[in-house]
Parts: sequence; C-alpha cells; structure tokens
Amino acid sequence: MPNFYRHRRFTGQPTVRLLLLITLLTTVGCTSPLVLGRLYDRIPNSSSKSVARYADFNKAQTQVIKTSVQRYHRWHRETQLPEYAVFLRSVANSVNNGSQPDRETVAGWLNTVDEFSSRLRQCNPLNDSADLLAGLSDKQVQQIATQLKKEKDLELKEYQEESEPQRRQRRYKFAVKWARRIGLPLNPQQKALLQETLKQQQSLGLQRMSLWRVWSEQFINLLQNRHQPEFNSTVNPHIHALWSLTKDNYPNEWQHTKALWQDFLYTFMAMQSEQQNKAMEIKLNAMAEIGGKLSRKAVTGPPAQCFRLN
Repeated sequence: MPNFYRHRRFTGQPTVRLLLLITLLTTVGCTSPLVLGRLYDRIPNSSSKSVARYADFNKAQTQVIKTSVQRYHRWHRETQLPEYAVFLRSVANSVNNGSQPDRETVAGWLNTVDEFSSRLRQCNPLNDSADLLAGLSDKQVQQIATQLKKEKDLELKEYQEESEPQRRQRRYKFAVKWARRIGLPLNPQQKALLQETLKQQQSLGLQRMSLWRVWSEQFINLLQNRHQPEFNSTVNPHIHALWSLTKDNYPNEWQHTKALWQDFLYTFMAMQSEQQNKAMEIKLNAMAEIGGKLSRKAVTGPPAQCFRLN
C-alpha cells in the first residue's frame, strides 16, 4: 500500500533518514521557492492517484480518499514543516560554529529525523481506512490483491537482477550525485567512508519482501472477510503494523544499522572542511526558510487531521 512522502525502495531501512535529508536538500538546491511550492501543493493530487491505481473506486470512494489525503497534507503543512524549519536551523548553527558536533549531537539529529519519519507513518490516512475498505466490492478486493502481488513481484524481480555489490554501488552513486547537485560535493575521504559503511550494512531486502508478502496475504484475507463484526477493530491495526515490519521483526539488525549510520555521520562531519560546513549552513538555512514559508501559506479545503491509530 502507498505510504505518502516515502519511496518504496527504502521502506523499512534506517538509511532512509539520511536519504530523506539528501532529497530535501536536493530539492532546495535545484528549485526556486515558487517551483518547490507548486510541487508541494501537488502532493495531495499525486497521492490520491497513487491510491486510485489499486482499484476502480467509485465517485464516493474517490472523494473519501481525496478528502483524507488533503487533511493529512494540511496536517503536514501546518504542524510538521514549522518543526522541520526549526530543526534545520539548529543543525545549520551546529555545523558552522567552529567545532565538530559531538556524538550526542549527531545522535540527536538522527533521532529527530527518525521522529519526523515516524509521525508520517503514525498519521497516515491508511491507518483509519476501515470504513472505506468495508465498503469495497468483491471485484475491488480482487483488483487490490492483483495490484499488490504485481508490485511485489516487480520489486523482487528488480532486486534479483542486481547483486549485492551492484546494489551498494547504485546507492553510493545516488548519494554522491545528489550531494554534488546541491553544491555539497563529497571529498575523497567522505566517499571512501560512504563506500565502507554501505559495505558493512547488513541487507535485509529479501527478509523485508518476505514479511511484506505475508502481511499482504493477511490483509487480503481481512478484506475478504470485511463484513465480519471484528473487521474494523482488526484491519486498522494491521495496516499500522506495515510501517514497522522490518524493525519489529529484526530489532537487533535494525539497531545495528542505525548505530552504523550514526557513526558514519559523526565521522563524516569530522571530515568536513570549513568551506563544506559553510556551504551546508547556507543550504540548510535556505531549506528552513522555504519550509517556513510553505507552512504559513493560506490554503483552502478540509481541516488538518492526523489519522493516528487510537
């Protein structure tokens, strides 16, 4: 199922926290505030289309989906973007104050980004979709089952087409490319550190895909029994469990990977030159400024809502 504001290739990986930051910096480095604002405003429409591809929803169902996504996006705009701006300014001050951030500070950065990511999952509209799902037709349930299987078969196929070294190299090139595009090119020592860290990270790709297939089968079974009295009380928790499948089933490996990337970031920052720190400070403050402006933009439509599971 779609999880808005995240990319499927990195679902369930601690590395997504760093990639999230790289992606946001890239956006700031490559677009004007006007363009970025338009892209951000289009998220509800693109997210609704992402959900719509799973089945032929009727007009009433489509409106429910559209309204939920709009409320979620407004919640993100009004409550999350201001916090992002405060955080980014704090990091900007830390990287250019003349001293290297200590391990506690670096751990705090990653924990904050982890908290932001967690909120996106906890407030996802899919967490409160029992009423919509209960009204599906048998045909729509079959369409959803077919689409879910198709997606996971494609993901497995793509995964098997690459060896682990090839996957590491792709991730390495991605990070190096985007760092360069936003005007923060890595120096040789940082590139070597990135390669070594990627080599040390334990891949849980196959395990994650296996967990997802089991979850998907259980989800379809719930949909097939959607007229049972206990449906509403079971389907929402099942959807909520999707967001942390890998972390919940492989906690030791998850924590090891998180610690690995925390060490990476600490060492990475120690390798920064004064020029690199100044460039990073400028980029982070620019992103904070744009995020703040977007959060204050007056918008119309349904009120903000976080769809947190009670």
